[in-house]
Amino acid sequence: MGTNGRKARRMKLAWYTPYSQRSAIGLFSKEVVTALLDLGHDVTIVRSETSDAVCSKNCRDANCEIISAESIDAHVTDYLSQFDCVLYNVGNHYQNHSYCLSHQQKVPGITLLHDYILHNLLIEWLTKSGSHSYFDALMAEAGREAVMCYKDASDNLEKKWFMSRCADYPVLRFAMQSTLGVVTHAEFYSSVCRAQLQCPVTSIPLAYCCANEKQLELPKPTESRLALLTIGDVNANKRCEAVITALSESSELSSRWQYRIVGNVRKTQEEKLLQLARSGKHPVDVVLLGKVDDRTLQDELKNSNAIACLRFPIIEGASASVIVSLASARPTLVSDGGSFREIPDKFVYRVCQPNETVDIQRHLKNIAKDYPTAIAKASTARNWAIERHSGIQYANSLIPFITEVVESGSILKLADTVATYLANWHCSPDIPTIQQVEVATTSLFGKIVA
Repeated sequence: MGTNGRKARRMKLAWYTPYSQRSAIGLFSKEVVTALLDLGHDVTIVRSETSDAVCSKNCRDANCEIISAESIDAHVTDYLSQFDCVLYNVGNHYQNHSYCLSHQQKVPGITLLHDYILHNLLIEWLTKSGSHSYFDALMAEAGREAVMCYKDASDNLEKKWFMSRCADYPVLRFAMQSTLGVVTHAEFYSSVCRAQLQCPVTSIPLAYCCANEKQLELPKPTESRLALLTIGDVNANKRCEAVITALSESSELSSRWQYRIVGNVRKTQEEKLLQLARSGKHPVDVVLLGKVDDRTLQDELKNSNAIACLRFPIIEGASASVIVSLASARPTLVSDGGSFREIPDKFVYRVCQPNETVDIQRHLKNIAKDYPTAIAKASTARNWAIERHSGIQYANSLIPFITEVVESGSILKLADTVATYLANWHCSPDIPTIQQVEVATTSLFGKIVA
């Protein structure tokens, strides 16, 4: 239904996204675009990658037209004029989203914001444009306090800034200065978007295809060693070190659990984790598999008895890995924050940062002690996750928001134009003219909520 209770009309949509087989956002896009097509909307996928990242042979399939953004770059305004709305999927990687930045400056649309932190995107964008430095951009976007924090972290920017404090200073305006509206995938960063971008914002749970995971058999109770799994790129905020430390401090846990880590890992990080596993109070059986294909990942999920989806700091908008974990019906440990906080306690084992080691140990002991209860809990979590994170729920929530933004866009543009004139005339906010303009606008169009 539309925002005023009307049945949503059929819309013609341009959907900017990376669309390679390797892109998680591409998988998300396929899921949602398929649902939009099933609802009767007309969608064209526009691949947002730079030319060196676009490769036709690794493109996902779709039941609609797929074009590259590069192919329309010279006449983008004319081409996009045929659509009711343009949707730009934006994440923290310039090669995958470069045309989302440049084309939205010419044709504003709705941003689907996948990452809460866009600092890497900002750096790559500045490097490509050569306009000014990251330092200057950080000052303009986040202010002096952020710059001082950045300076304090200069002796180890990777660990102290990019994997920690930059989460306190999100940079958003450079990427979305022209956006008409924003969709976040968790409530925790919606308020930040509203404050920084001054546009309509809504939150919709991330859609993710779990066709294979939801068909996995429930894990079976066993007296043999249990397998704890972590999936995704291995970096400091995935808390693999914390899991190994928790296991190593308990003879009961180190002898009962094997810890398996699936995901791209740098050699130095691999050596660090293995050394930690060997040097603790009790040796921990840790297996690092590196980057694997889909079949191997499914085997790992099938053979796992629990999954650790931990983060600190939480610098992502939503977590595909926790959706996969829940859909697999494996007992799941999650951090207490970010998008994880929106998962009801009855479905997960929550780990609070101040008590991280103790919480991990307590949950793993309880899971091993009463595995049938843990499986039953994971089974109900599966049903919840599959429904909440489906493509159709996303599409059904997205269409009313598109309608709202499209219908209010011309009114907001008028208000912006009037505000610009008033600012150029150096009008004080408390003069009667301001109130008169507001009253006149409200009487004509109703209250506009941005």
